[in-house]
Amino acid sequence: MNDVGTHTFTTAHEDTLPTIEKKLHDLLLKVESTEFYRGLMSPEANPALLASTMKWVYKSIHSYQPHVTEATFTAVGRMPKHDEQLIKDMILQQVEEVEHADMALRDFLRLGGTEAEASTPPSPPCMAVAAMCRMLGEHQHPACYLGFMYIFEALTPIMSSRVQMLMDRSRYNAAAREFIDLHATEDIRHTDIISNVIRRLVAIEPGAANAVLHGFDCFAQVYPIPVWQSAFDIAKLEASLA
Repeated sequence: MNDVGTHTFTTAHEDTLPTIEKKLHDLLLKVESTEFYRGLMSPEANPALLASTMKWVYKSIHSYQPHVTEATFTAVGRMPKHDEQLIKDMILQQVEEVEHADMALRDFLRLGGTEAEASTPPSPPCMAVAAMCRMLGEHQHPACYLGFMYIFEALTPIMSSRVQMLMDRSRYNAAAREFIDLHATEDIRHTDIISNVIRRLVAIEPGAANAVLHGFDCFAQVYPIPVWQSAFDIAKLEASLA
């Protein structure tokens, strides 16, 4: 292993999954140390603050998800074409994501968001997510997309299951759980798909292992903490004005 900047590069493809799993663990620890995480997980947390935070998280997903999908399809299209099943697995995972922006919008509206609010420009953190995914998917090694997709797929079920517990003990609108309830289970399967794709790709494609880790490191700079903190900040402001 050797370090270049903030990125750890591997010389053995067998190291890629253990390395990326360790990176995800470290990222989760950073999430758990944030203001928004501690604020929402506190037993004294205002239930209205959770609902408002989730509303703006859903707005964020609605803003950036179409760009993530387009960047991912572009990355898959740039992949080497020597393994048909590998490409099929990449496409299958992403096809199952295409309606999630609309799903997030539905929950945003169910929590009191308006169509006018939904049509406002993406926040700066959401712009950063969209731009990073497009840069990695369209202009860097195509395997970089697996790094940012691993964060999406592996972190989401962990956080979704924790949010479900908060929803269960609060007066959260049960009708606005479509996105969370789906992702608490679906993304476990998607994580397995992405892990298998990474394992197979790095074994046959020179440079793919380094690219996957590079994609993870780049994306961790813009997601999830800036996006979720921004949603929490807006929710706190709403609470202060209520």
